[in-house]
Amino acid sequence: MEKLDAVVIGAGVVGLAVARELALAGREVVILEAEDAIGTHTSSRNSEVIHAGIYYSKNSLKASSCVEGKELLYDYCVSHGVPHRRSGKLIAVHFQFAPWMAYHPRNLAHIEQCQRQLEGYQLAVEFRNRTWFEGKHTAATLDFERHRGLVNVVVDAPADLPNTIPSVWEVTHPDLAIVRLHGRNHATWNLKGLSSSAERFNYDYTTEELLDIAERTRELSRQAEITQVIFNNNYEDQGQRNGREMIELLAGGA
Repeated sequence: MEKLDAVVIGAGVVGLAVARELALAGREVVILEAEDAIGTHTSSRNSEVIHAGIYYSKNSLKASSCVEGKELLYDYCVSHGVPHRRSGKLIAVHFQFAPWMAYHPRNLAHIEQCQRQLEGYQLAVEFRNRTWFEGKHTAATLDFERHRGLVNVVVDAPADLPNTIPSVWEVTHPDLAIVRLHGRNHATWNLKGLSSSAERFNYDYTTEELLDIAERTRELSRQAEITQVIFNNNYEDQGQRNGREMIELLAGGA
């Protein structure tokens, strides 16, 4: 081959798309890829999530590009009939509210507003302020979640800290129950100067602790169509190992 119309460097999702368009236009195209297979770098780690830009600095190029790109992608999906809500991957939108969001009518209204903004999606609610589950507020919070069709996220975290809540093993929606395990490391939960958030959740659950959680989770599963257990103790491989053991414990139970 002595002459080419185009050479595309990199066989990721963008490179392949560009090469395809050129080929469809009648161009002679060659793709150069350093690896043995296509899509092995950035494309292989694509989360398939449409990013809203909230994790980047305000008014930064990344944030503004995410916002603009999000709208362009939604417009493209609508105009080309691409299903972007009915893929079956999104079970619930998980709201983890900040520690300063206490039980208050104003904050109940805020949750209702969040639900209206995401009409058509299932919302799951996780609190970090213990006033939601203190005294008479416990029953009121659970009643609110049941009335609004919200999923109560059962939280396992260090006990008796200002910005943690007790584990409330209650199902508030018949379709879904969620258990989220953050570990029980009191020493690192509010420690400043950590190199990463993973250090805060540095905790390896014991078999005895997992047995207790498995039994409680099994009871939830009898009340909900789907029960999810999420390990957020993401320091090194603790979550993966604990997750594998939890699968075995749940599979071995009655």
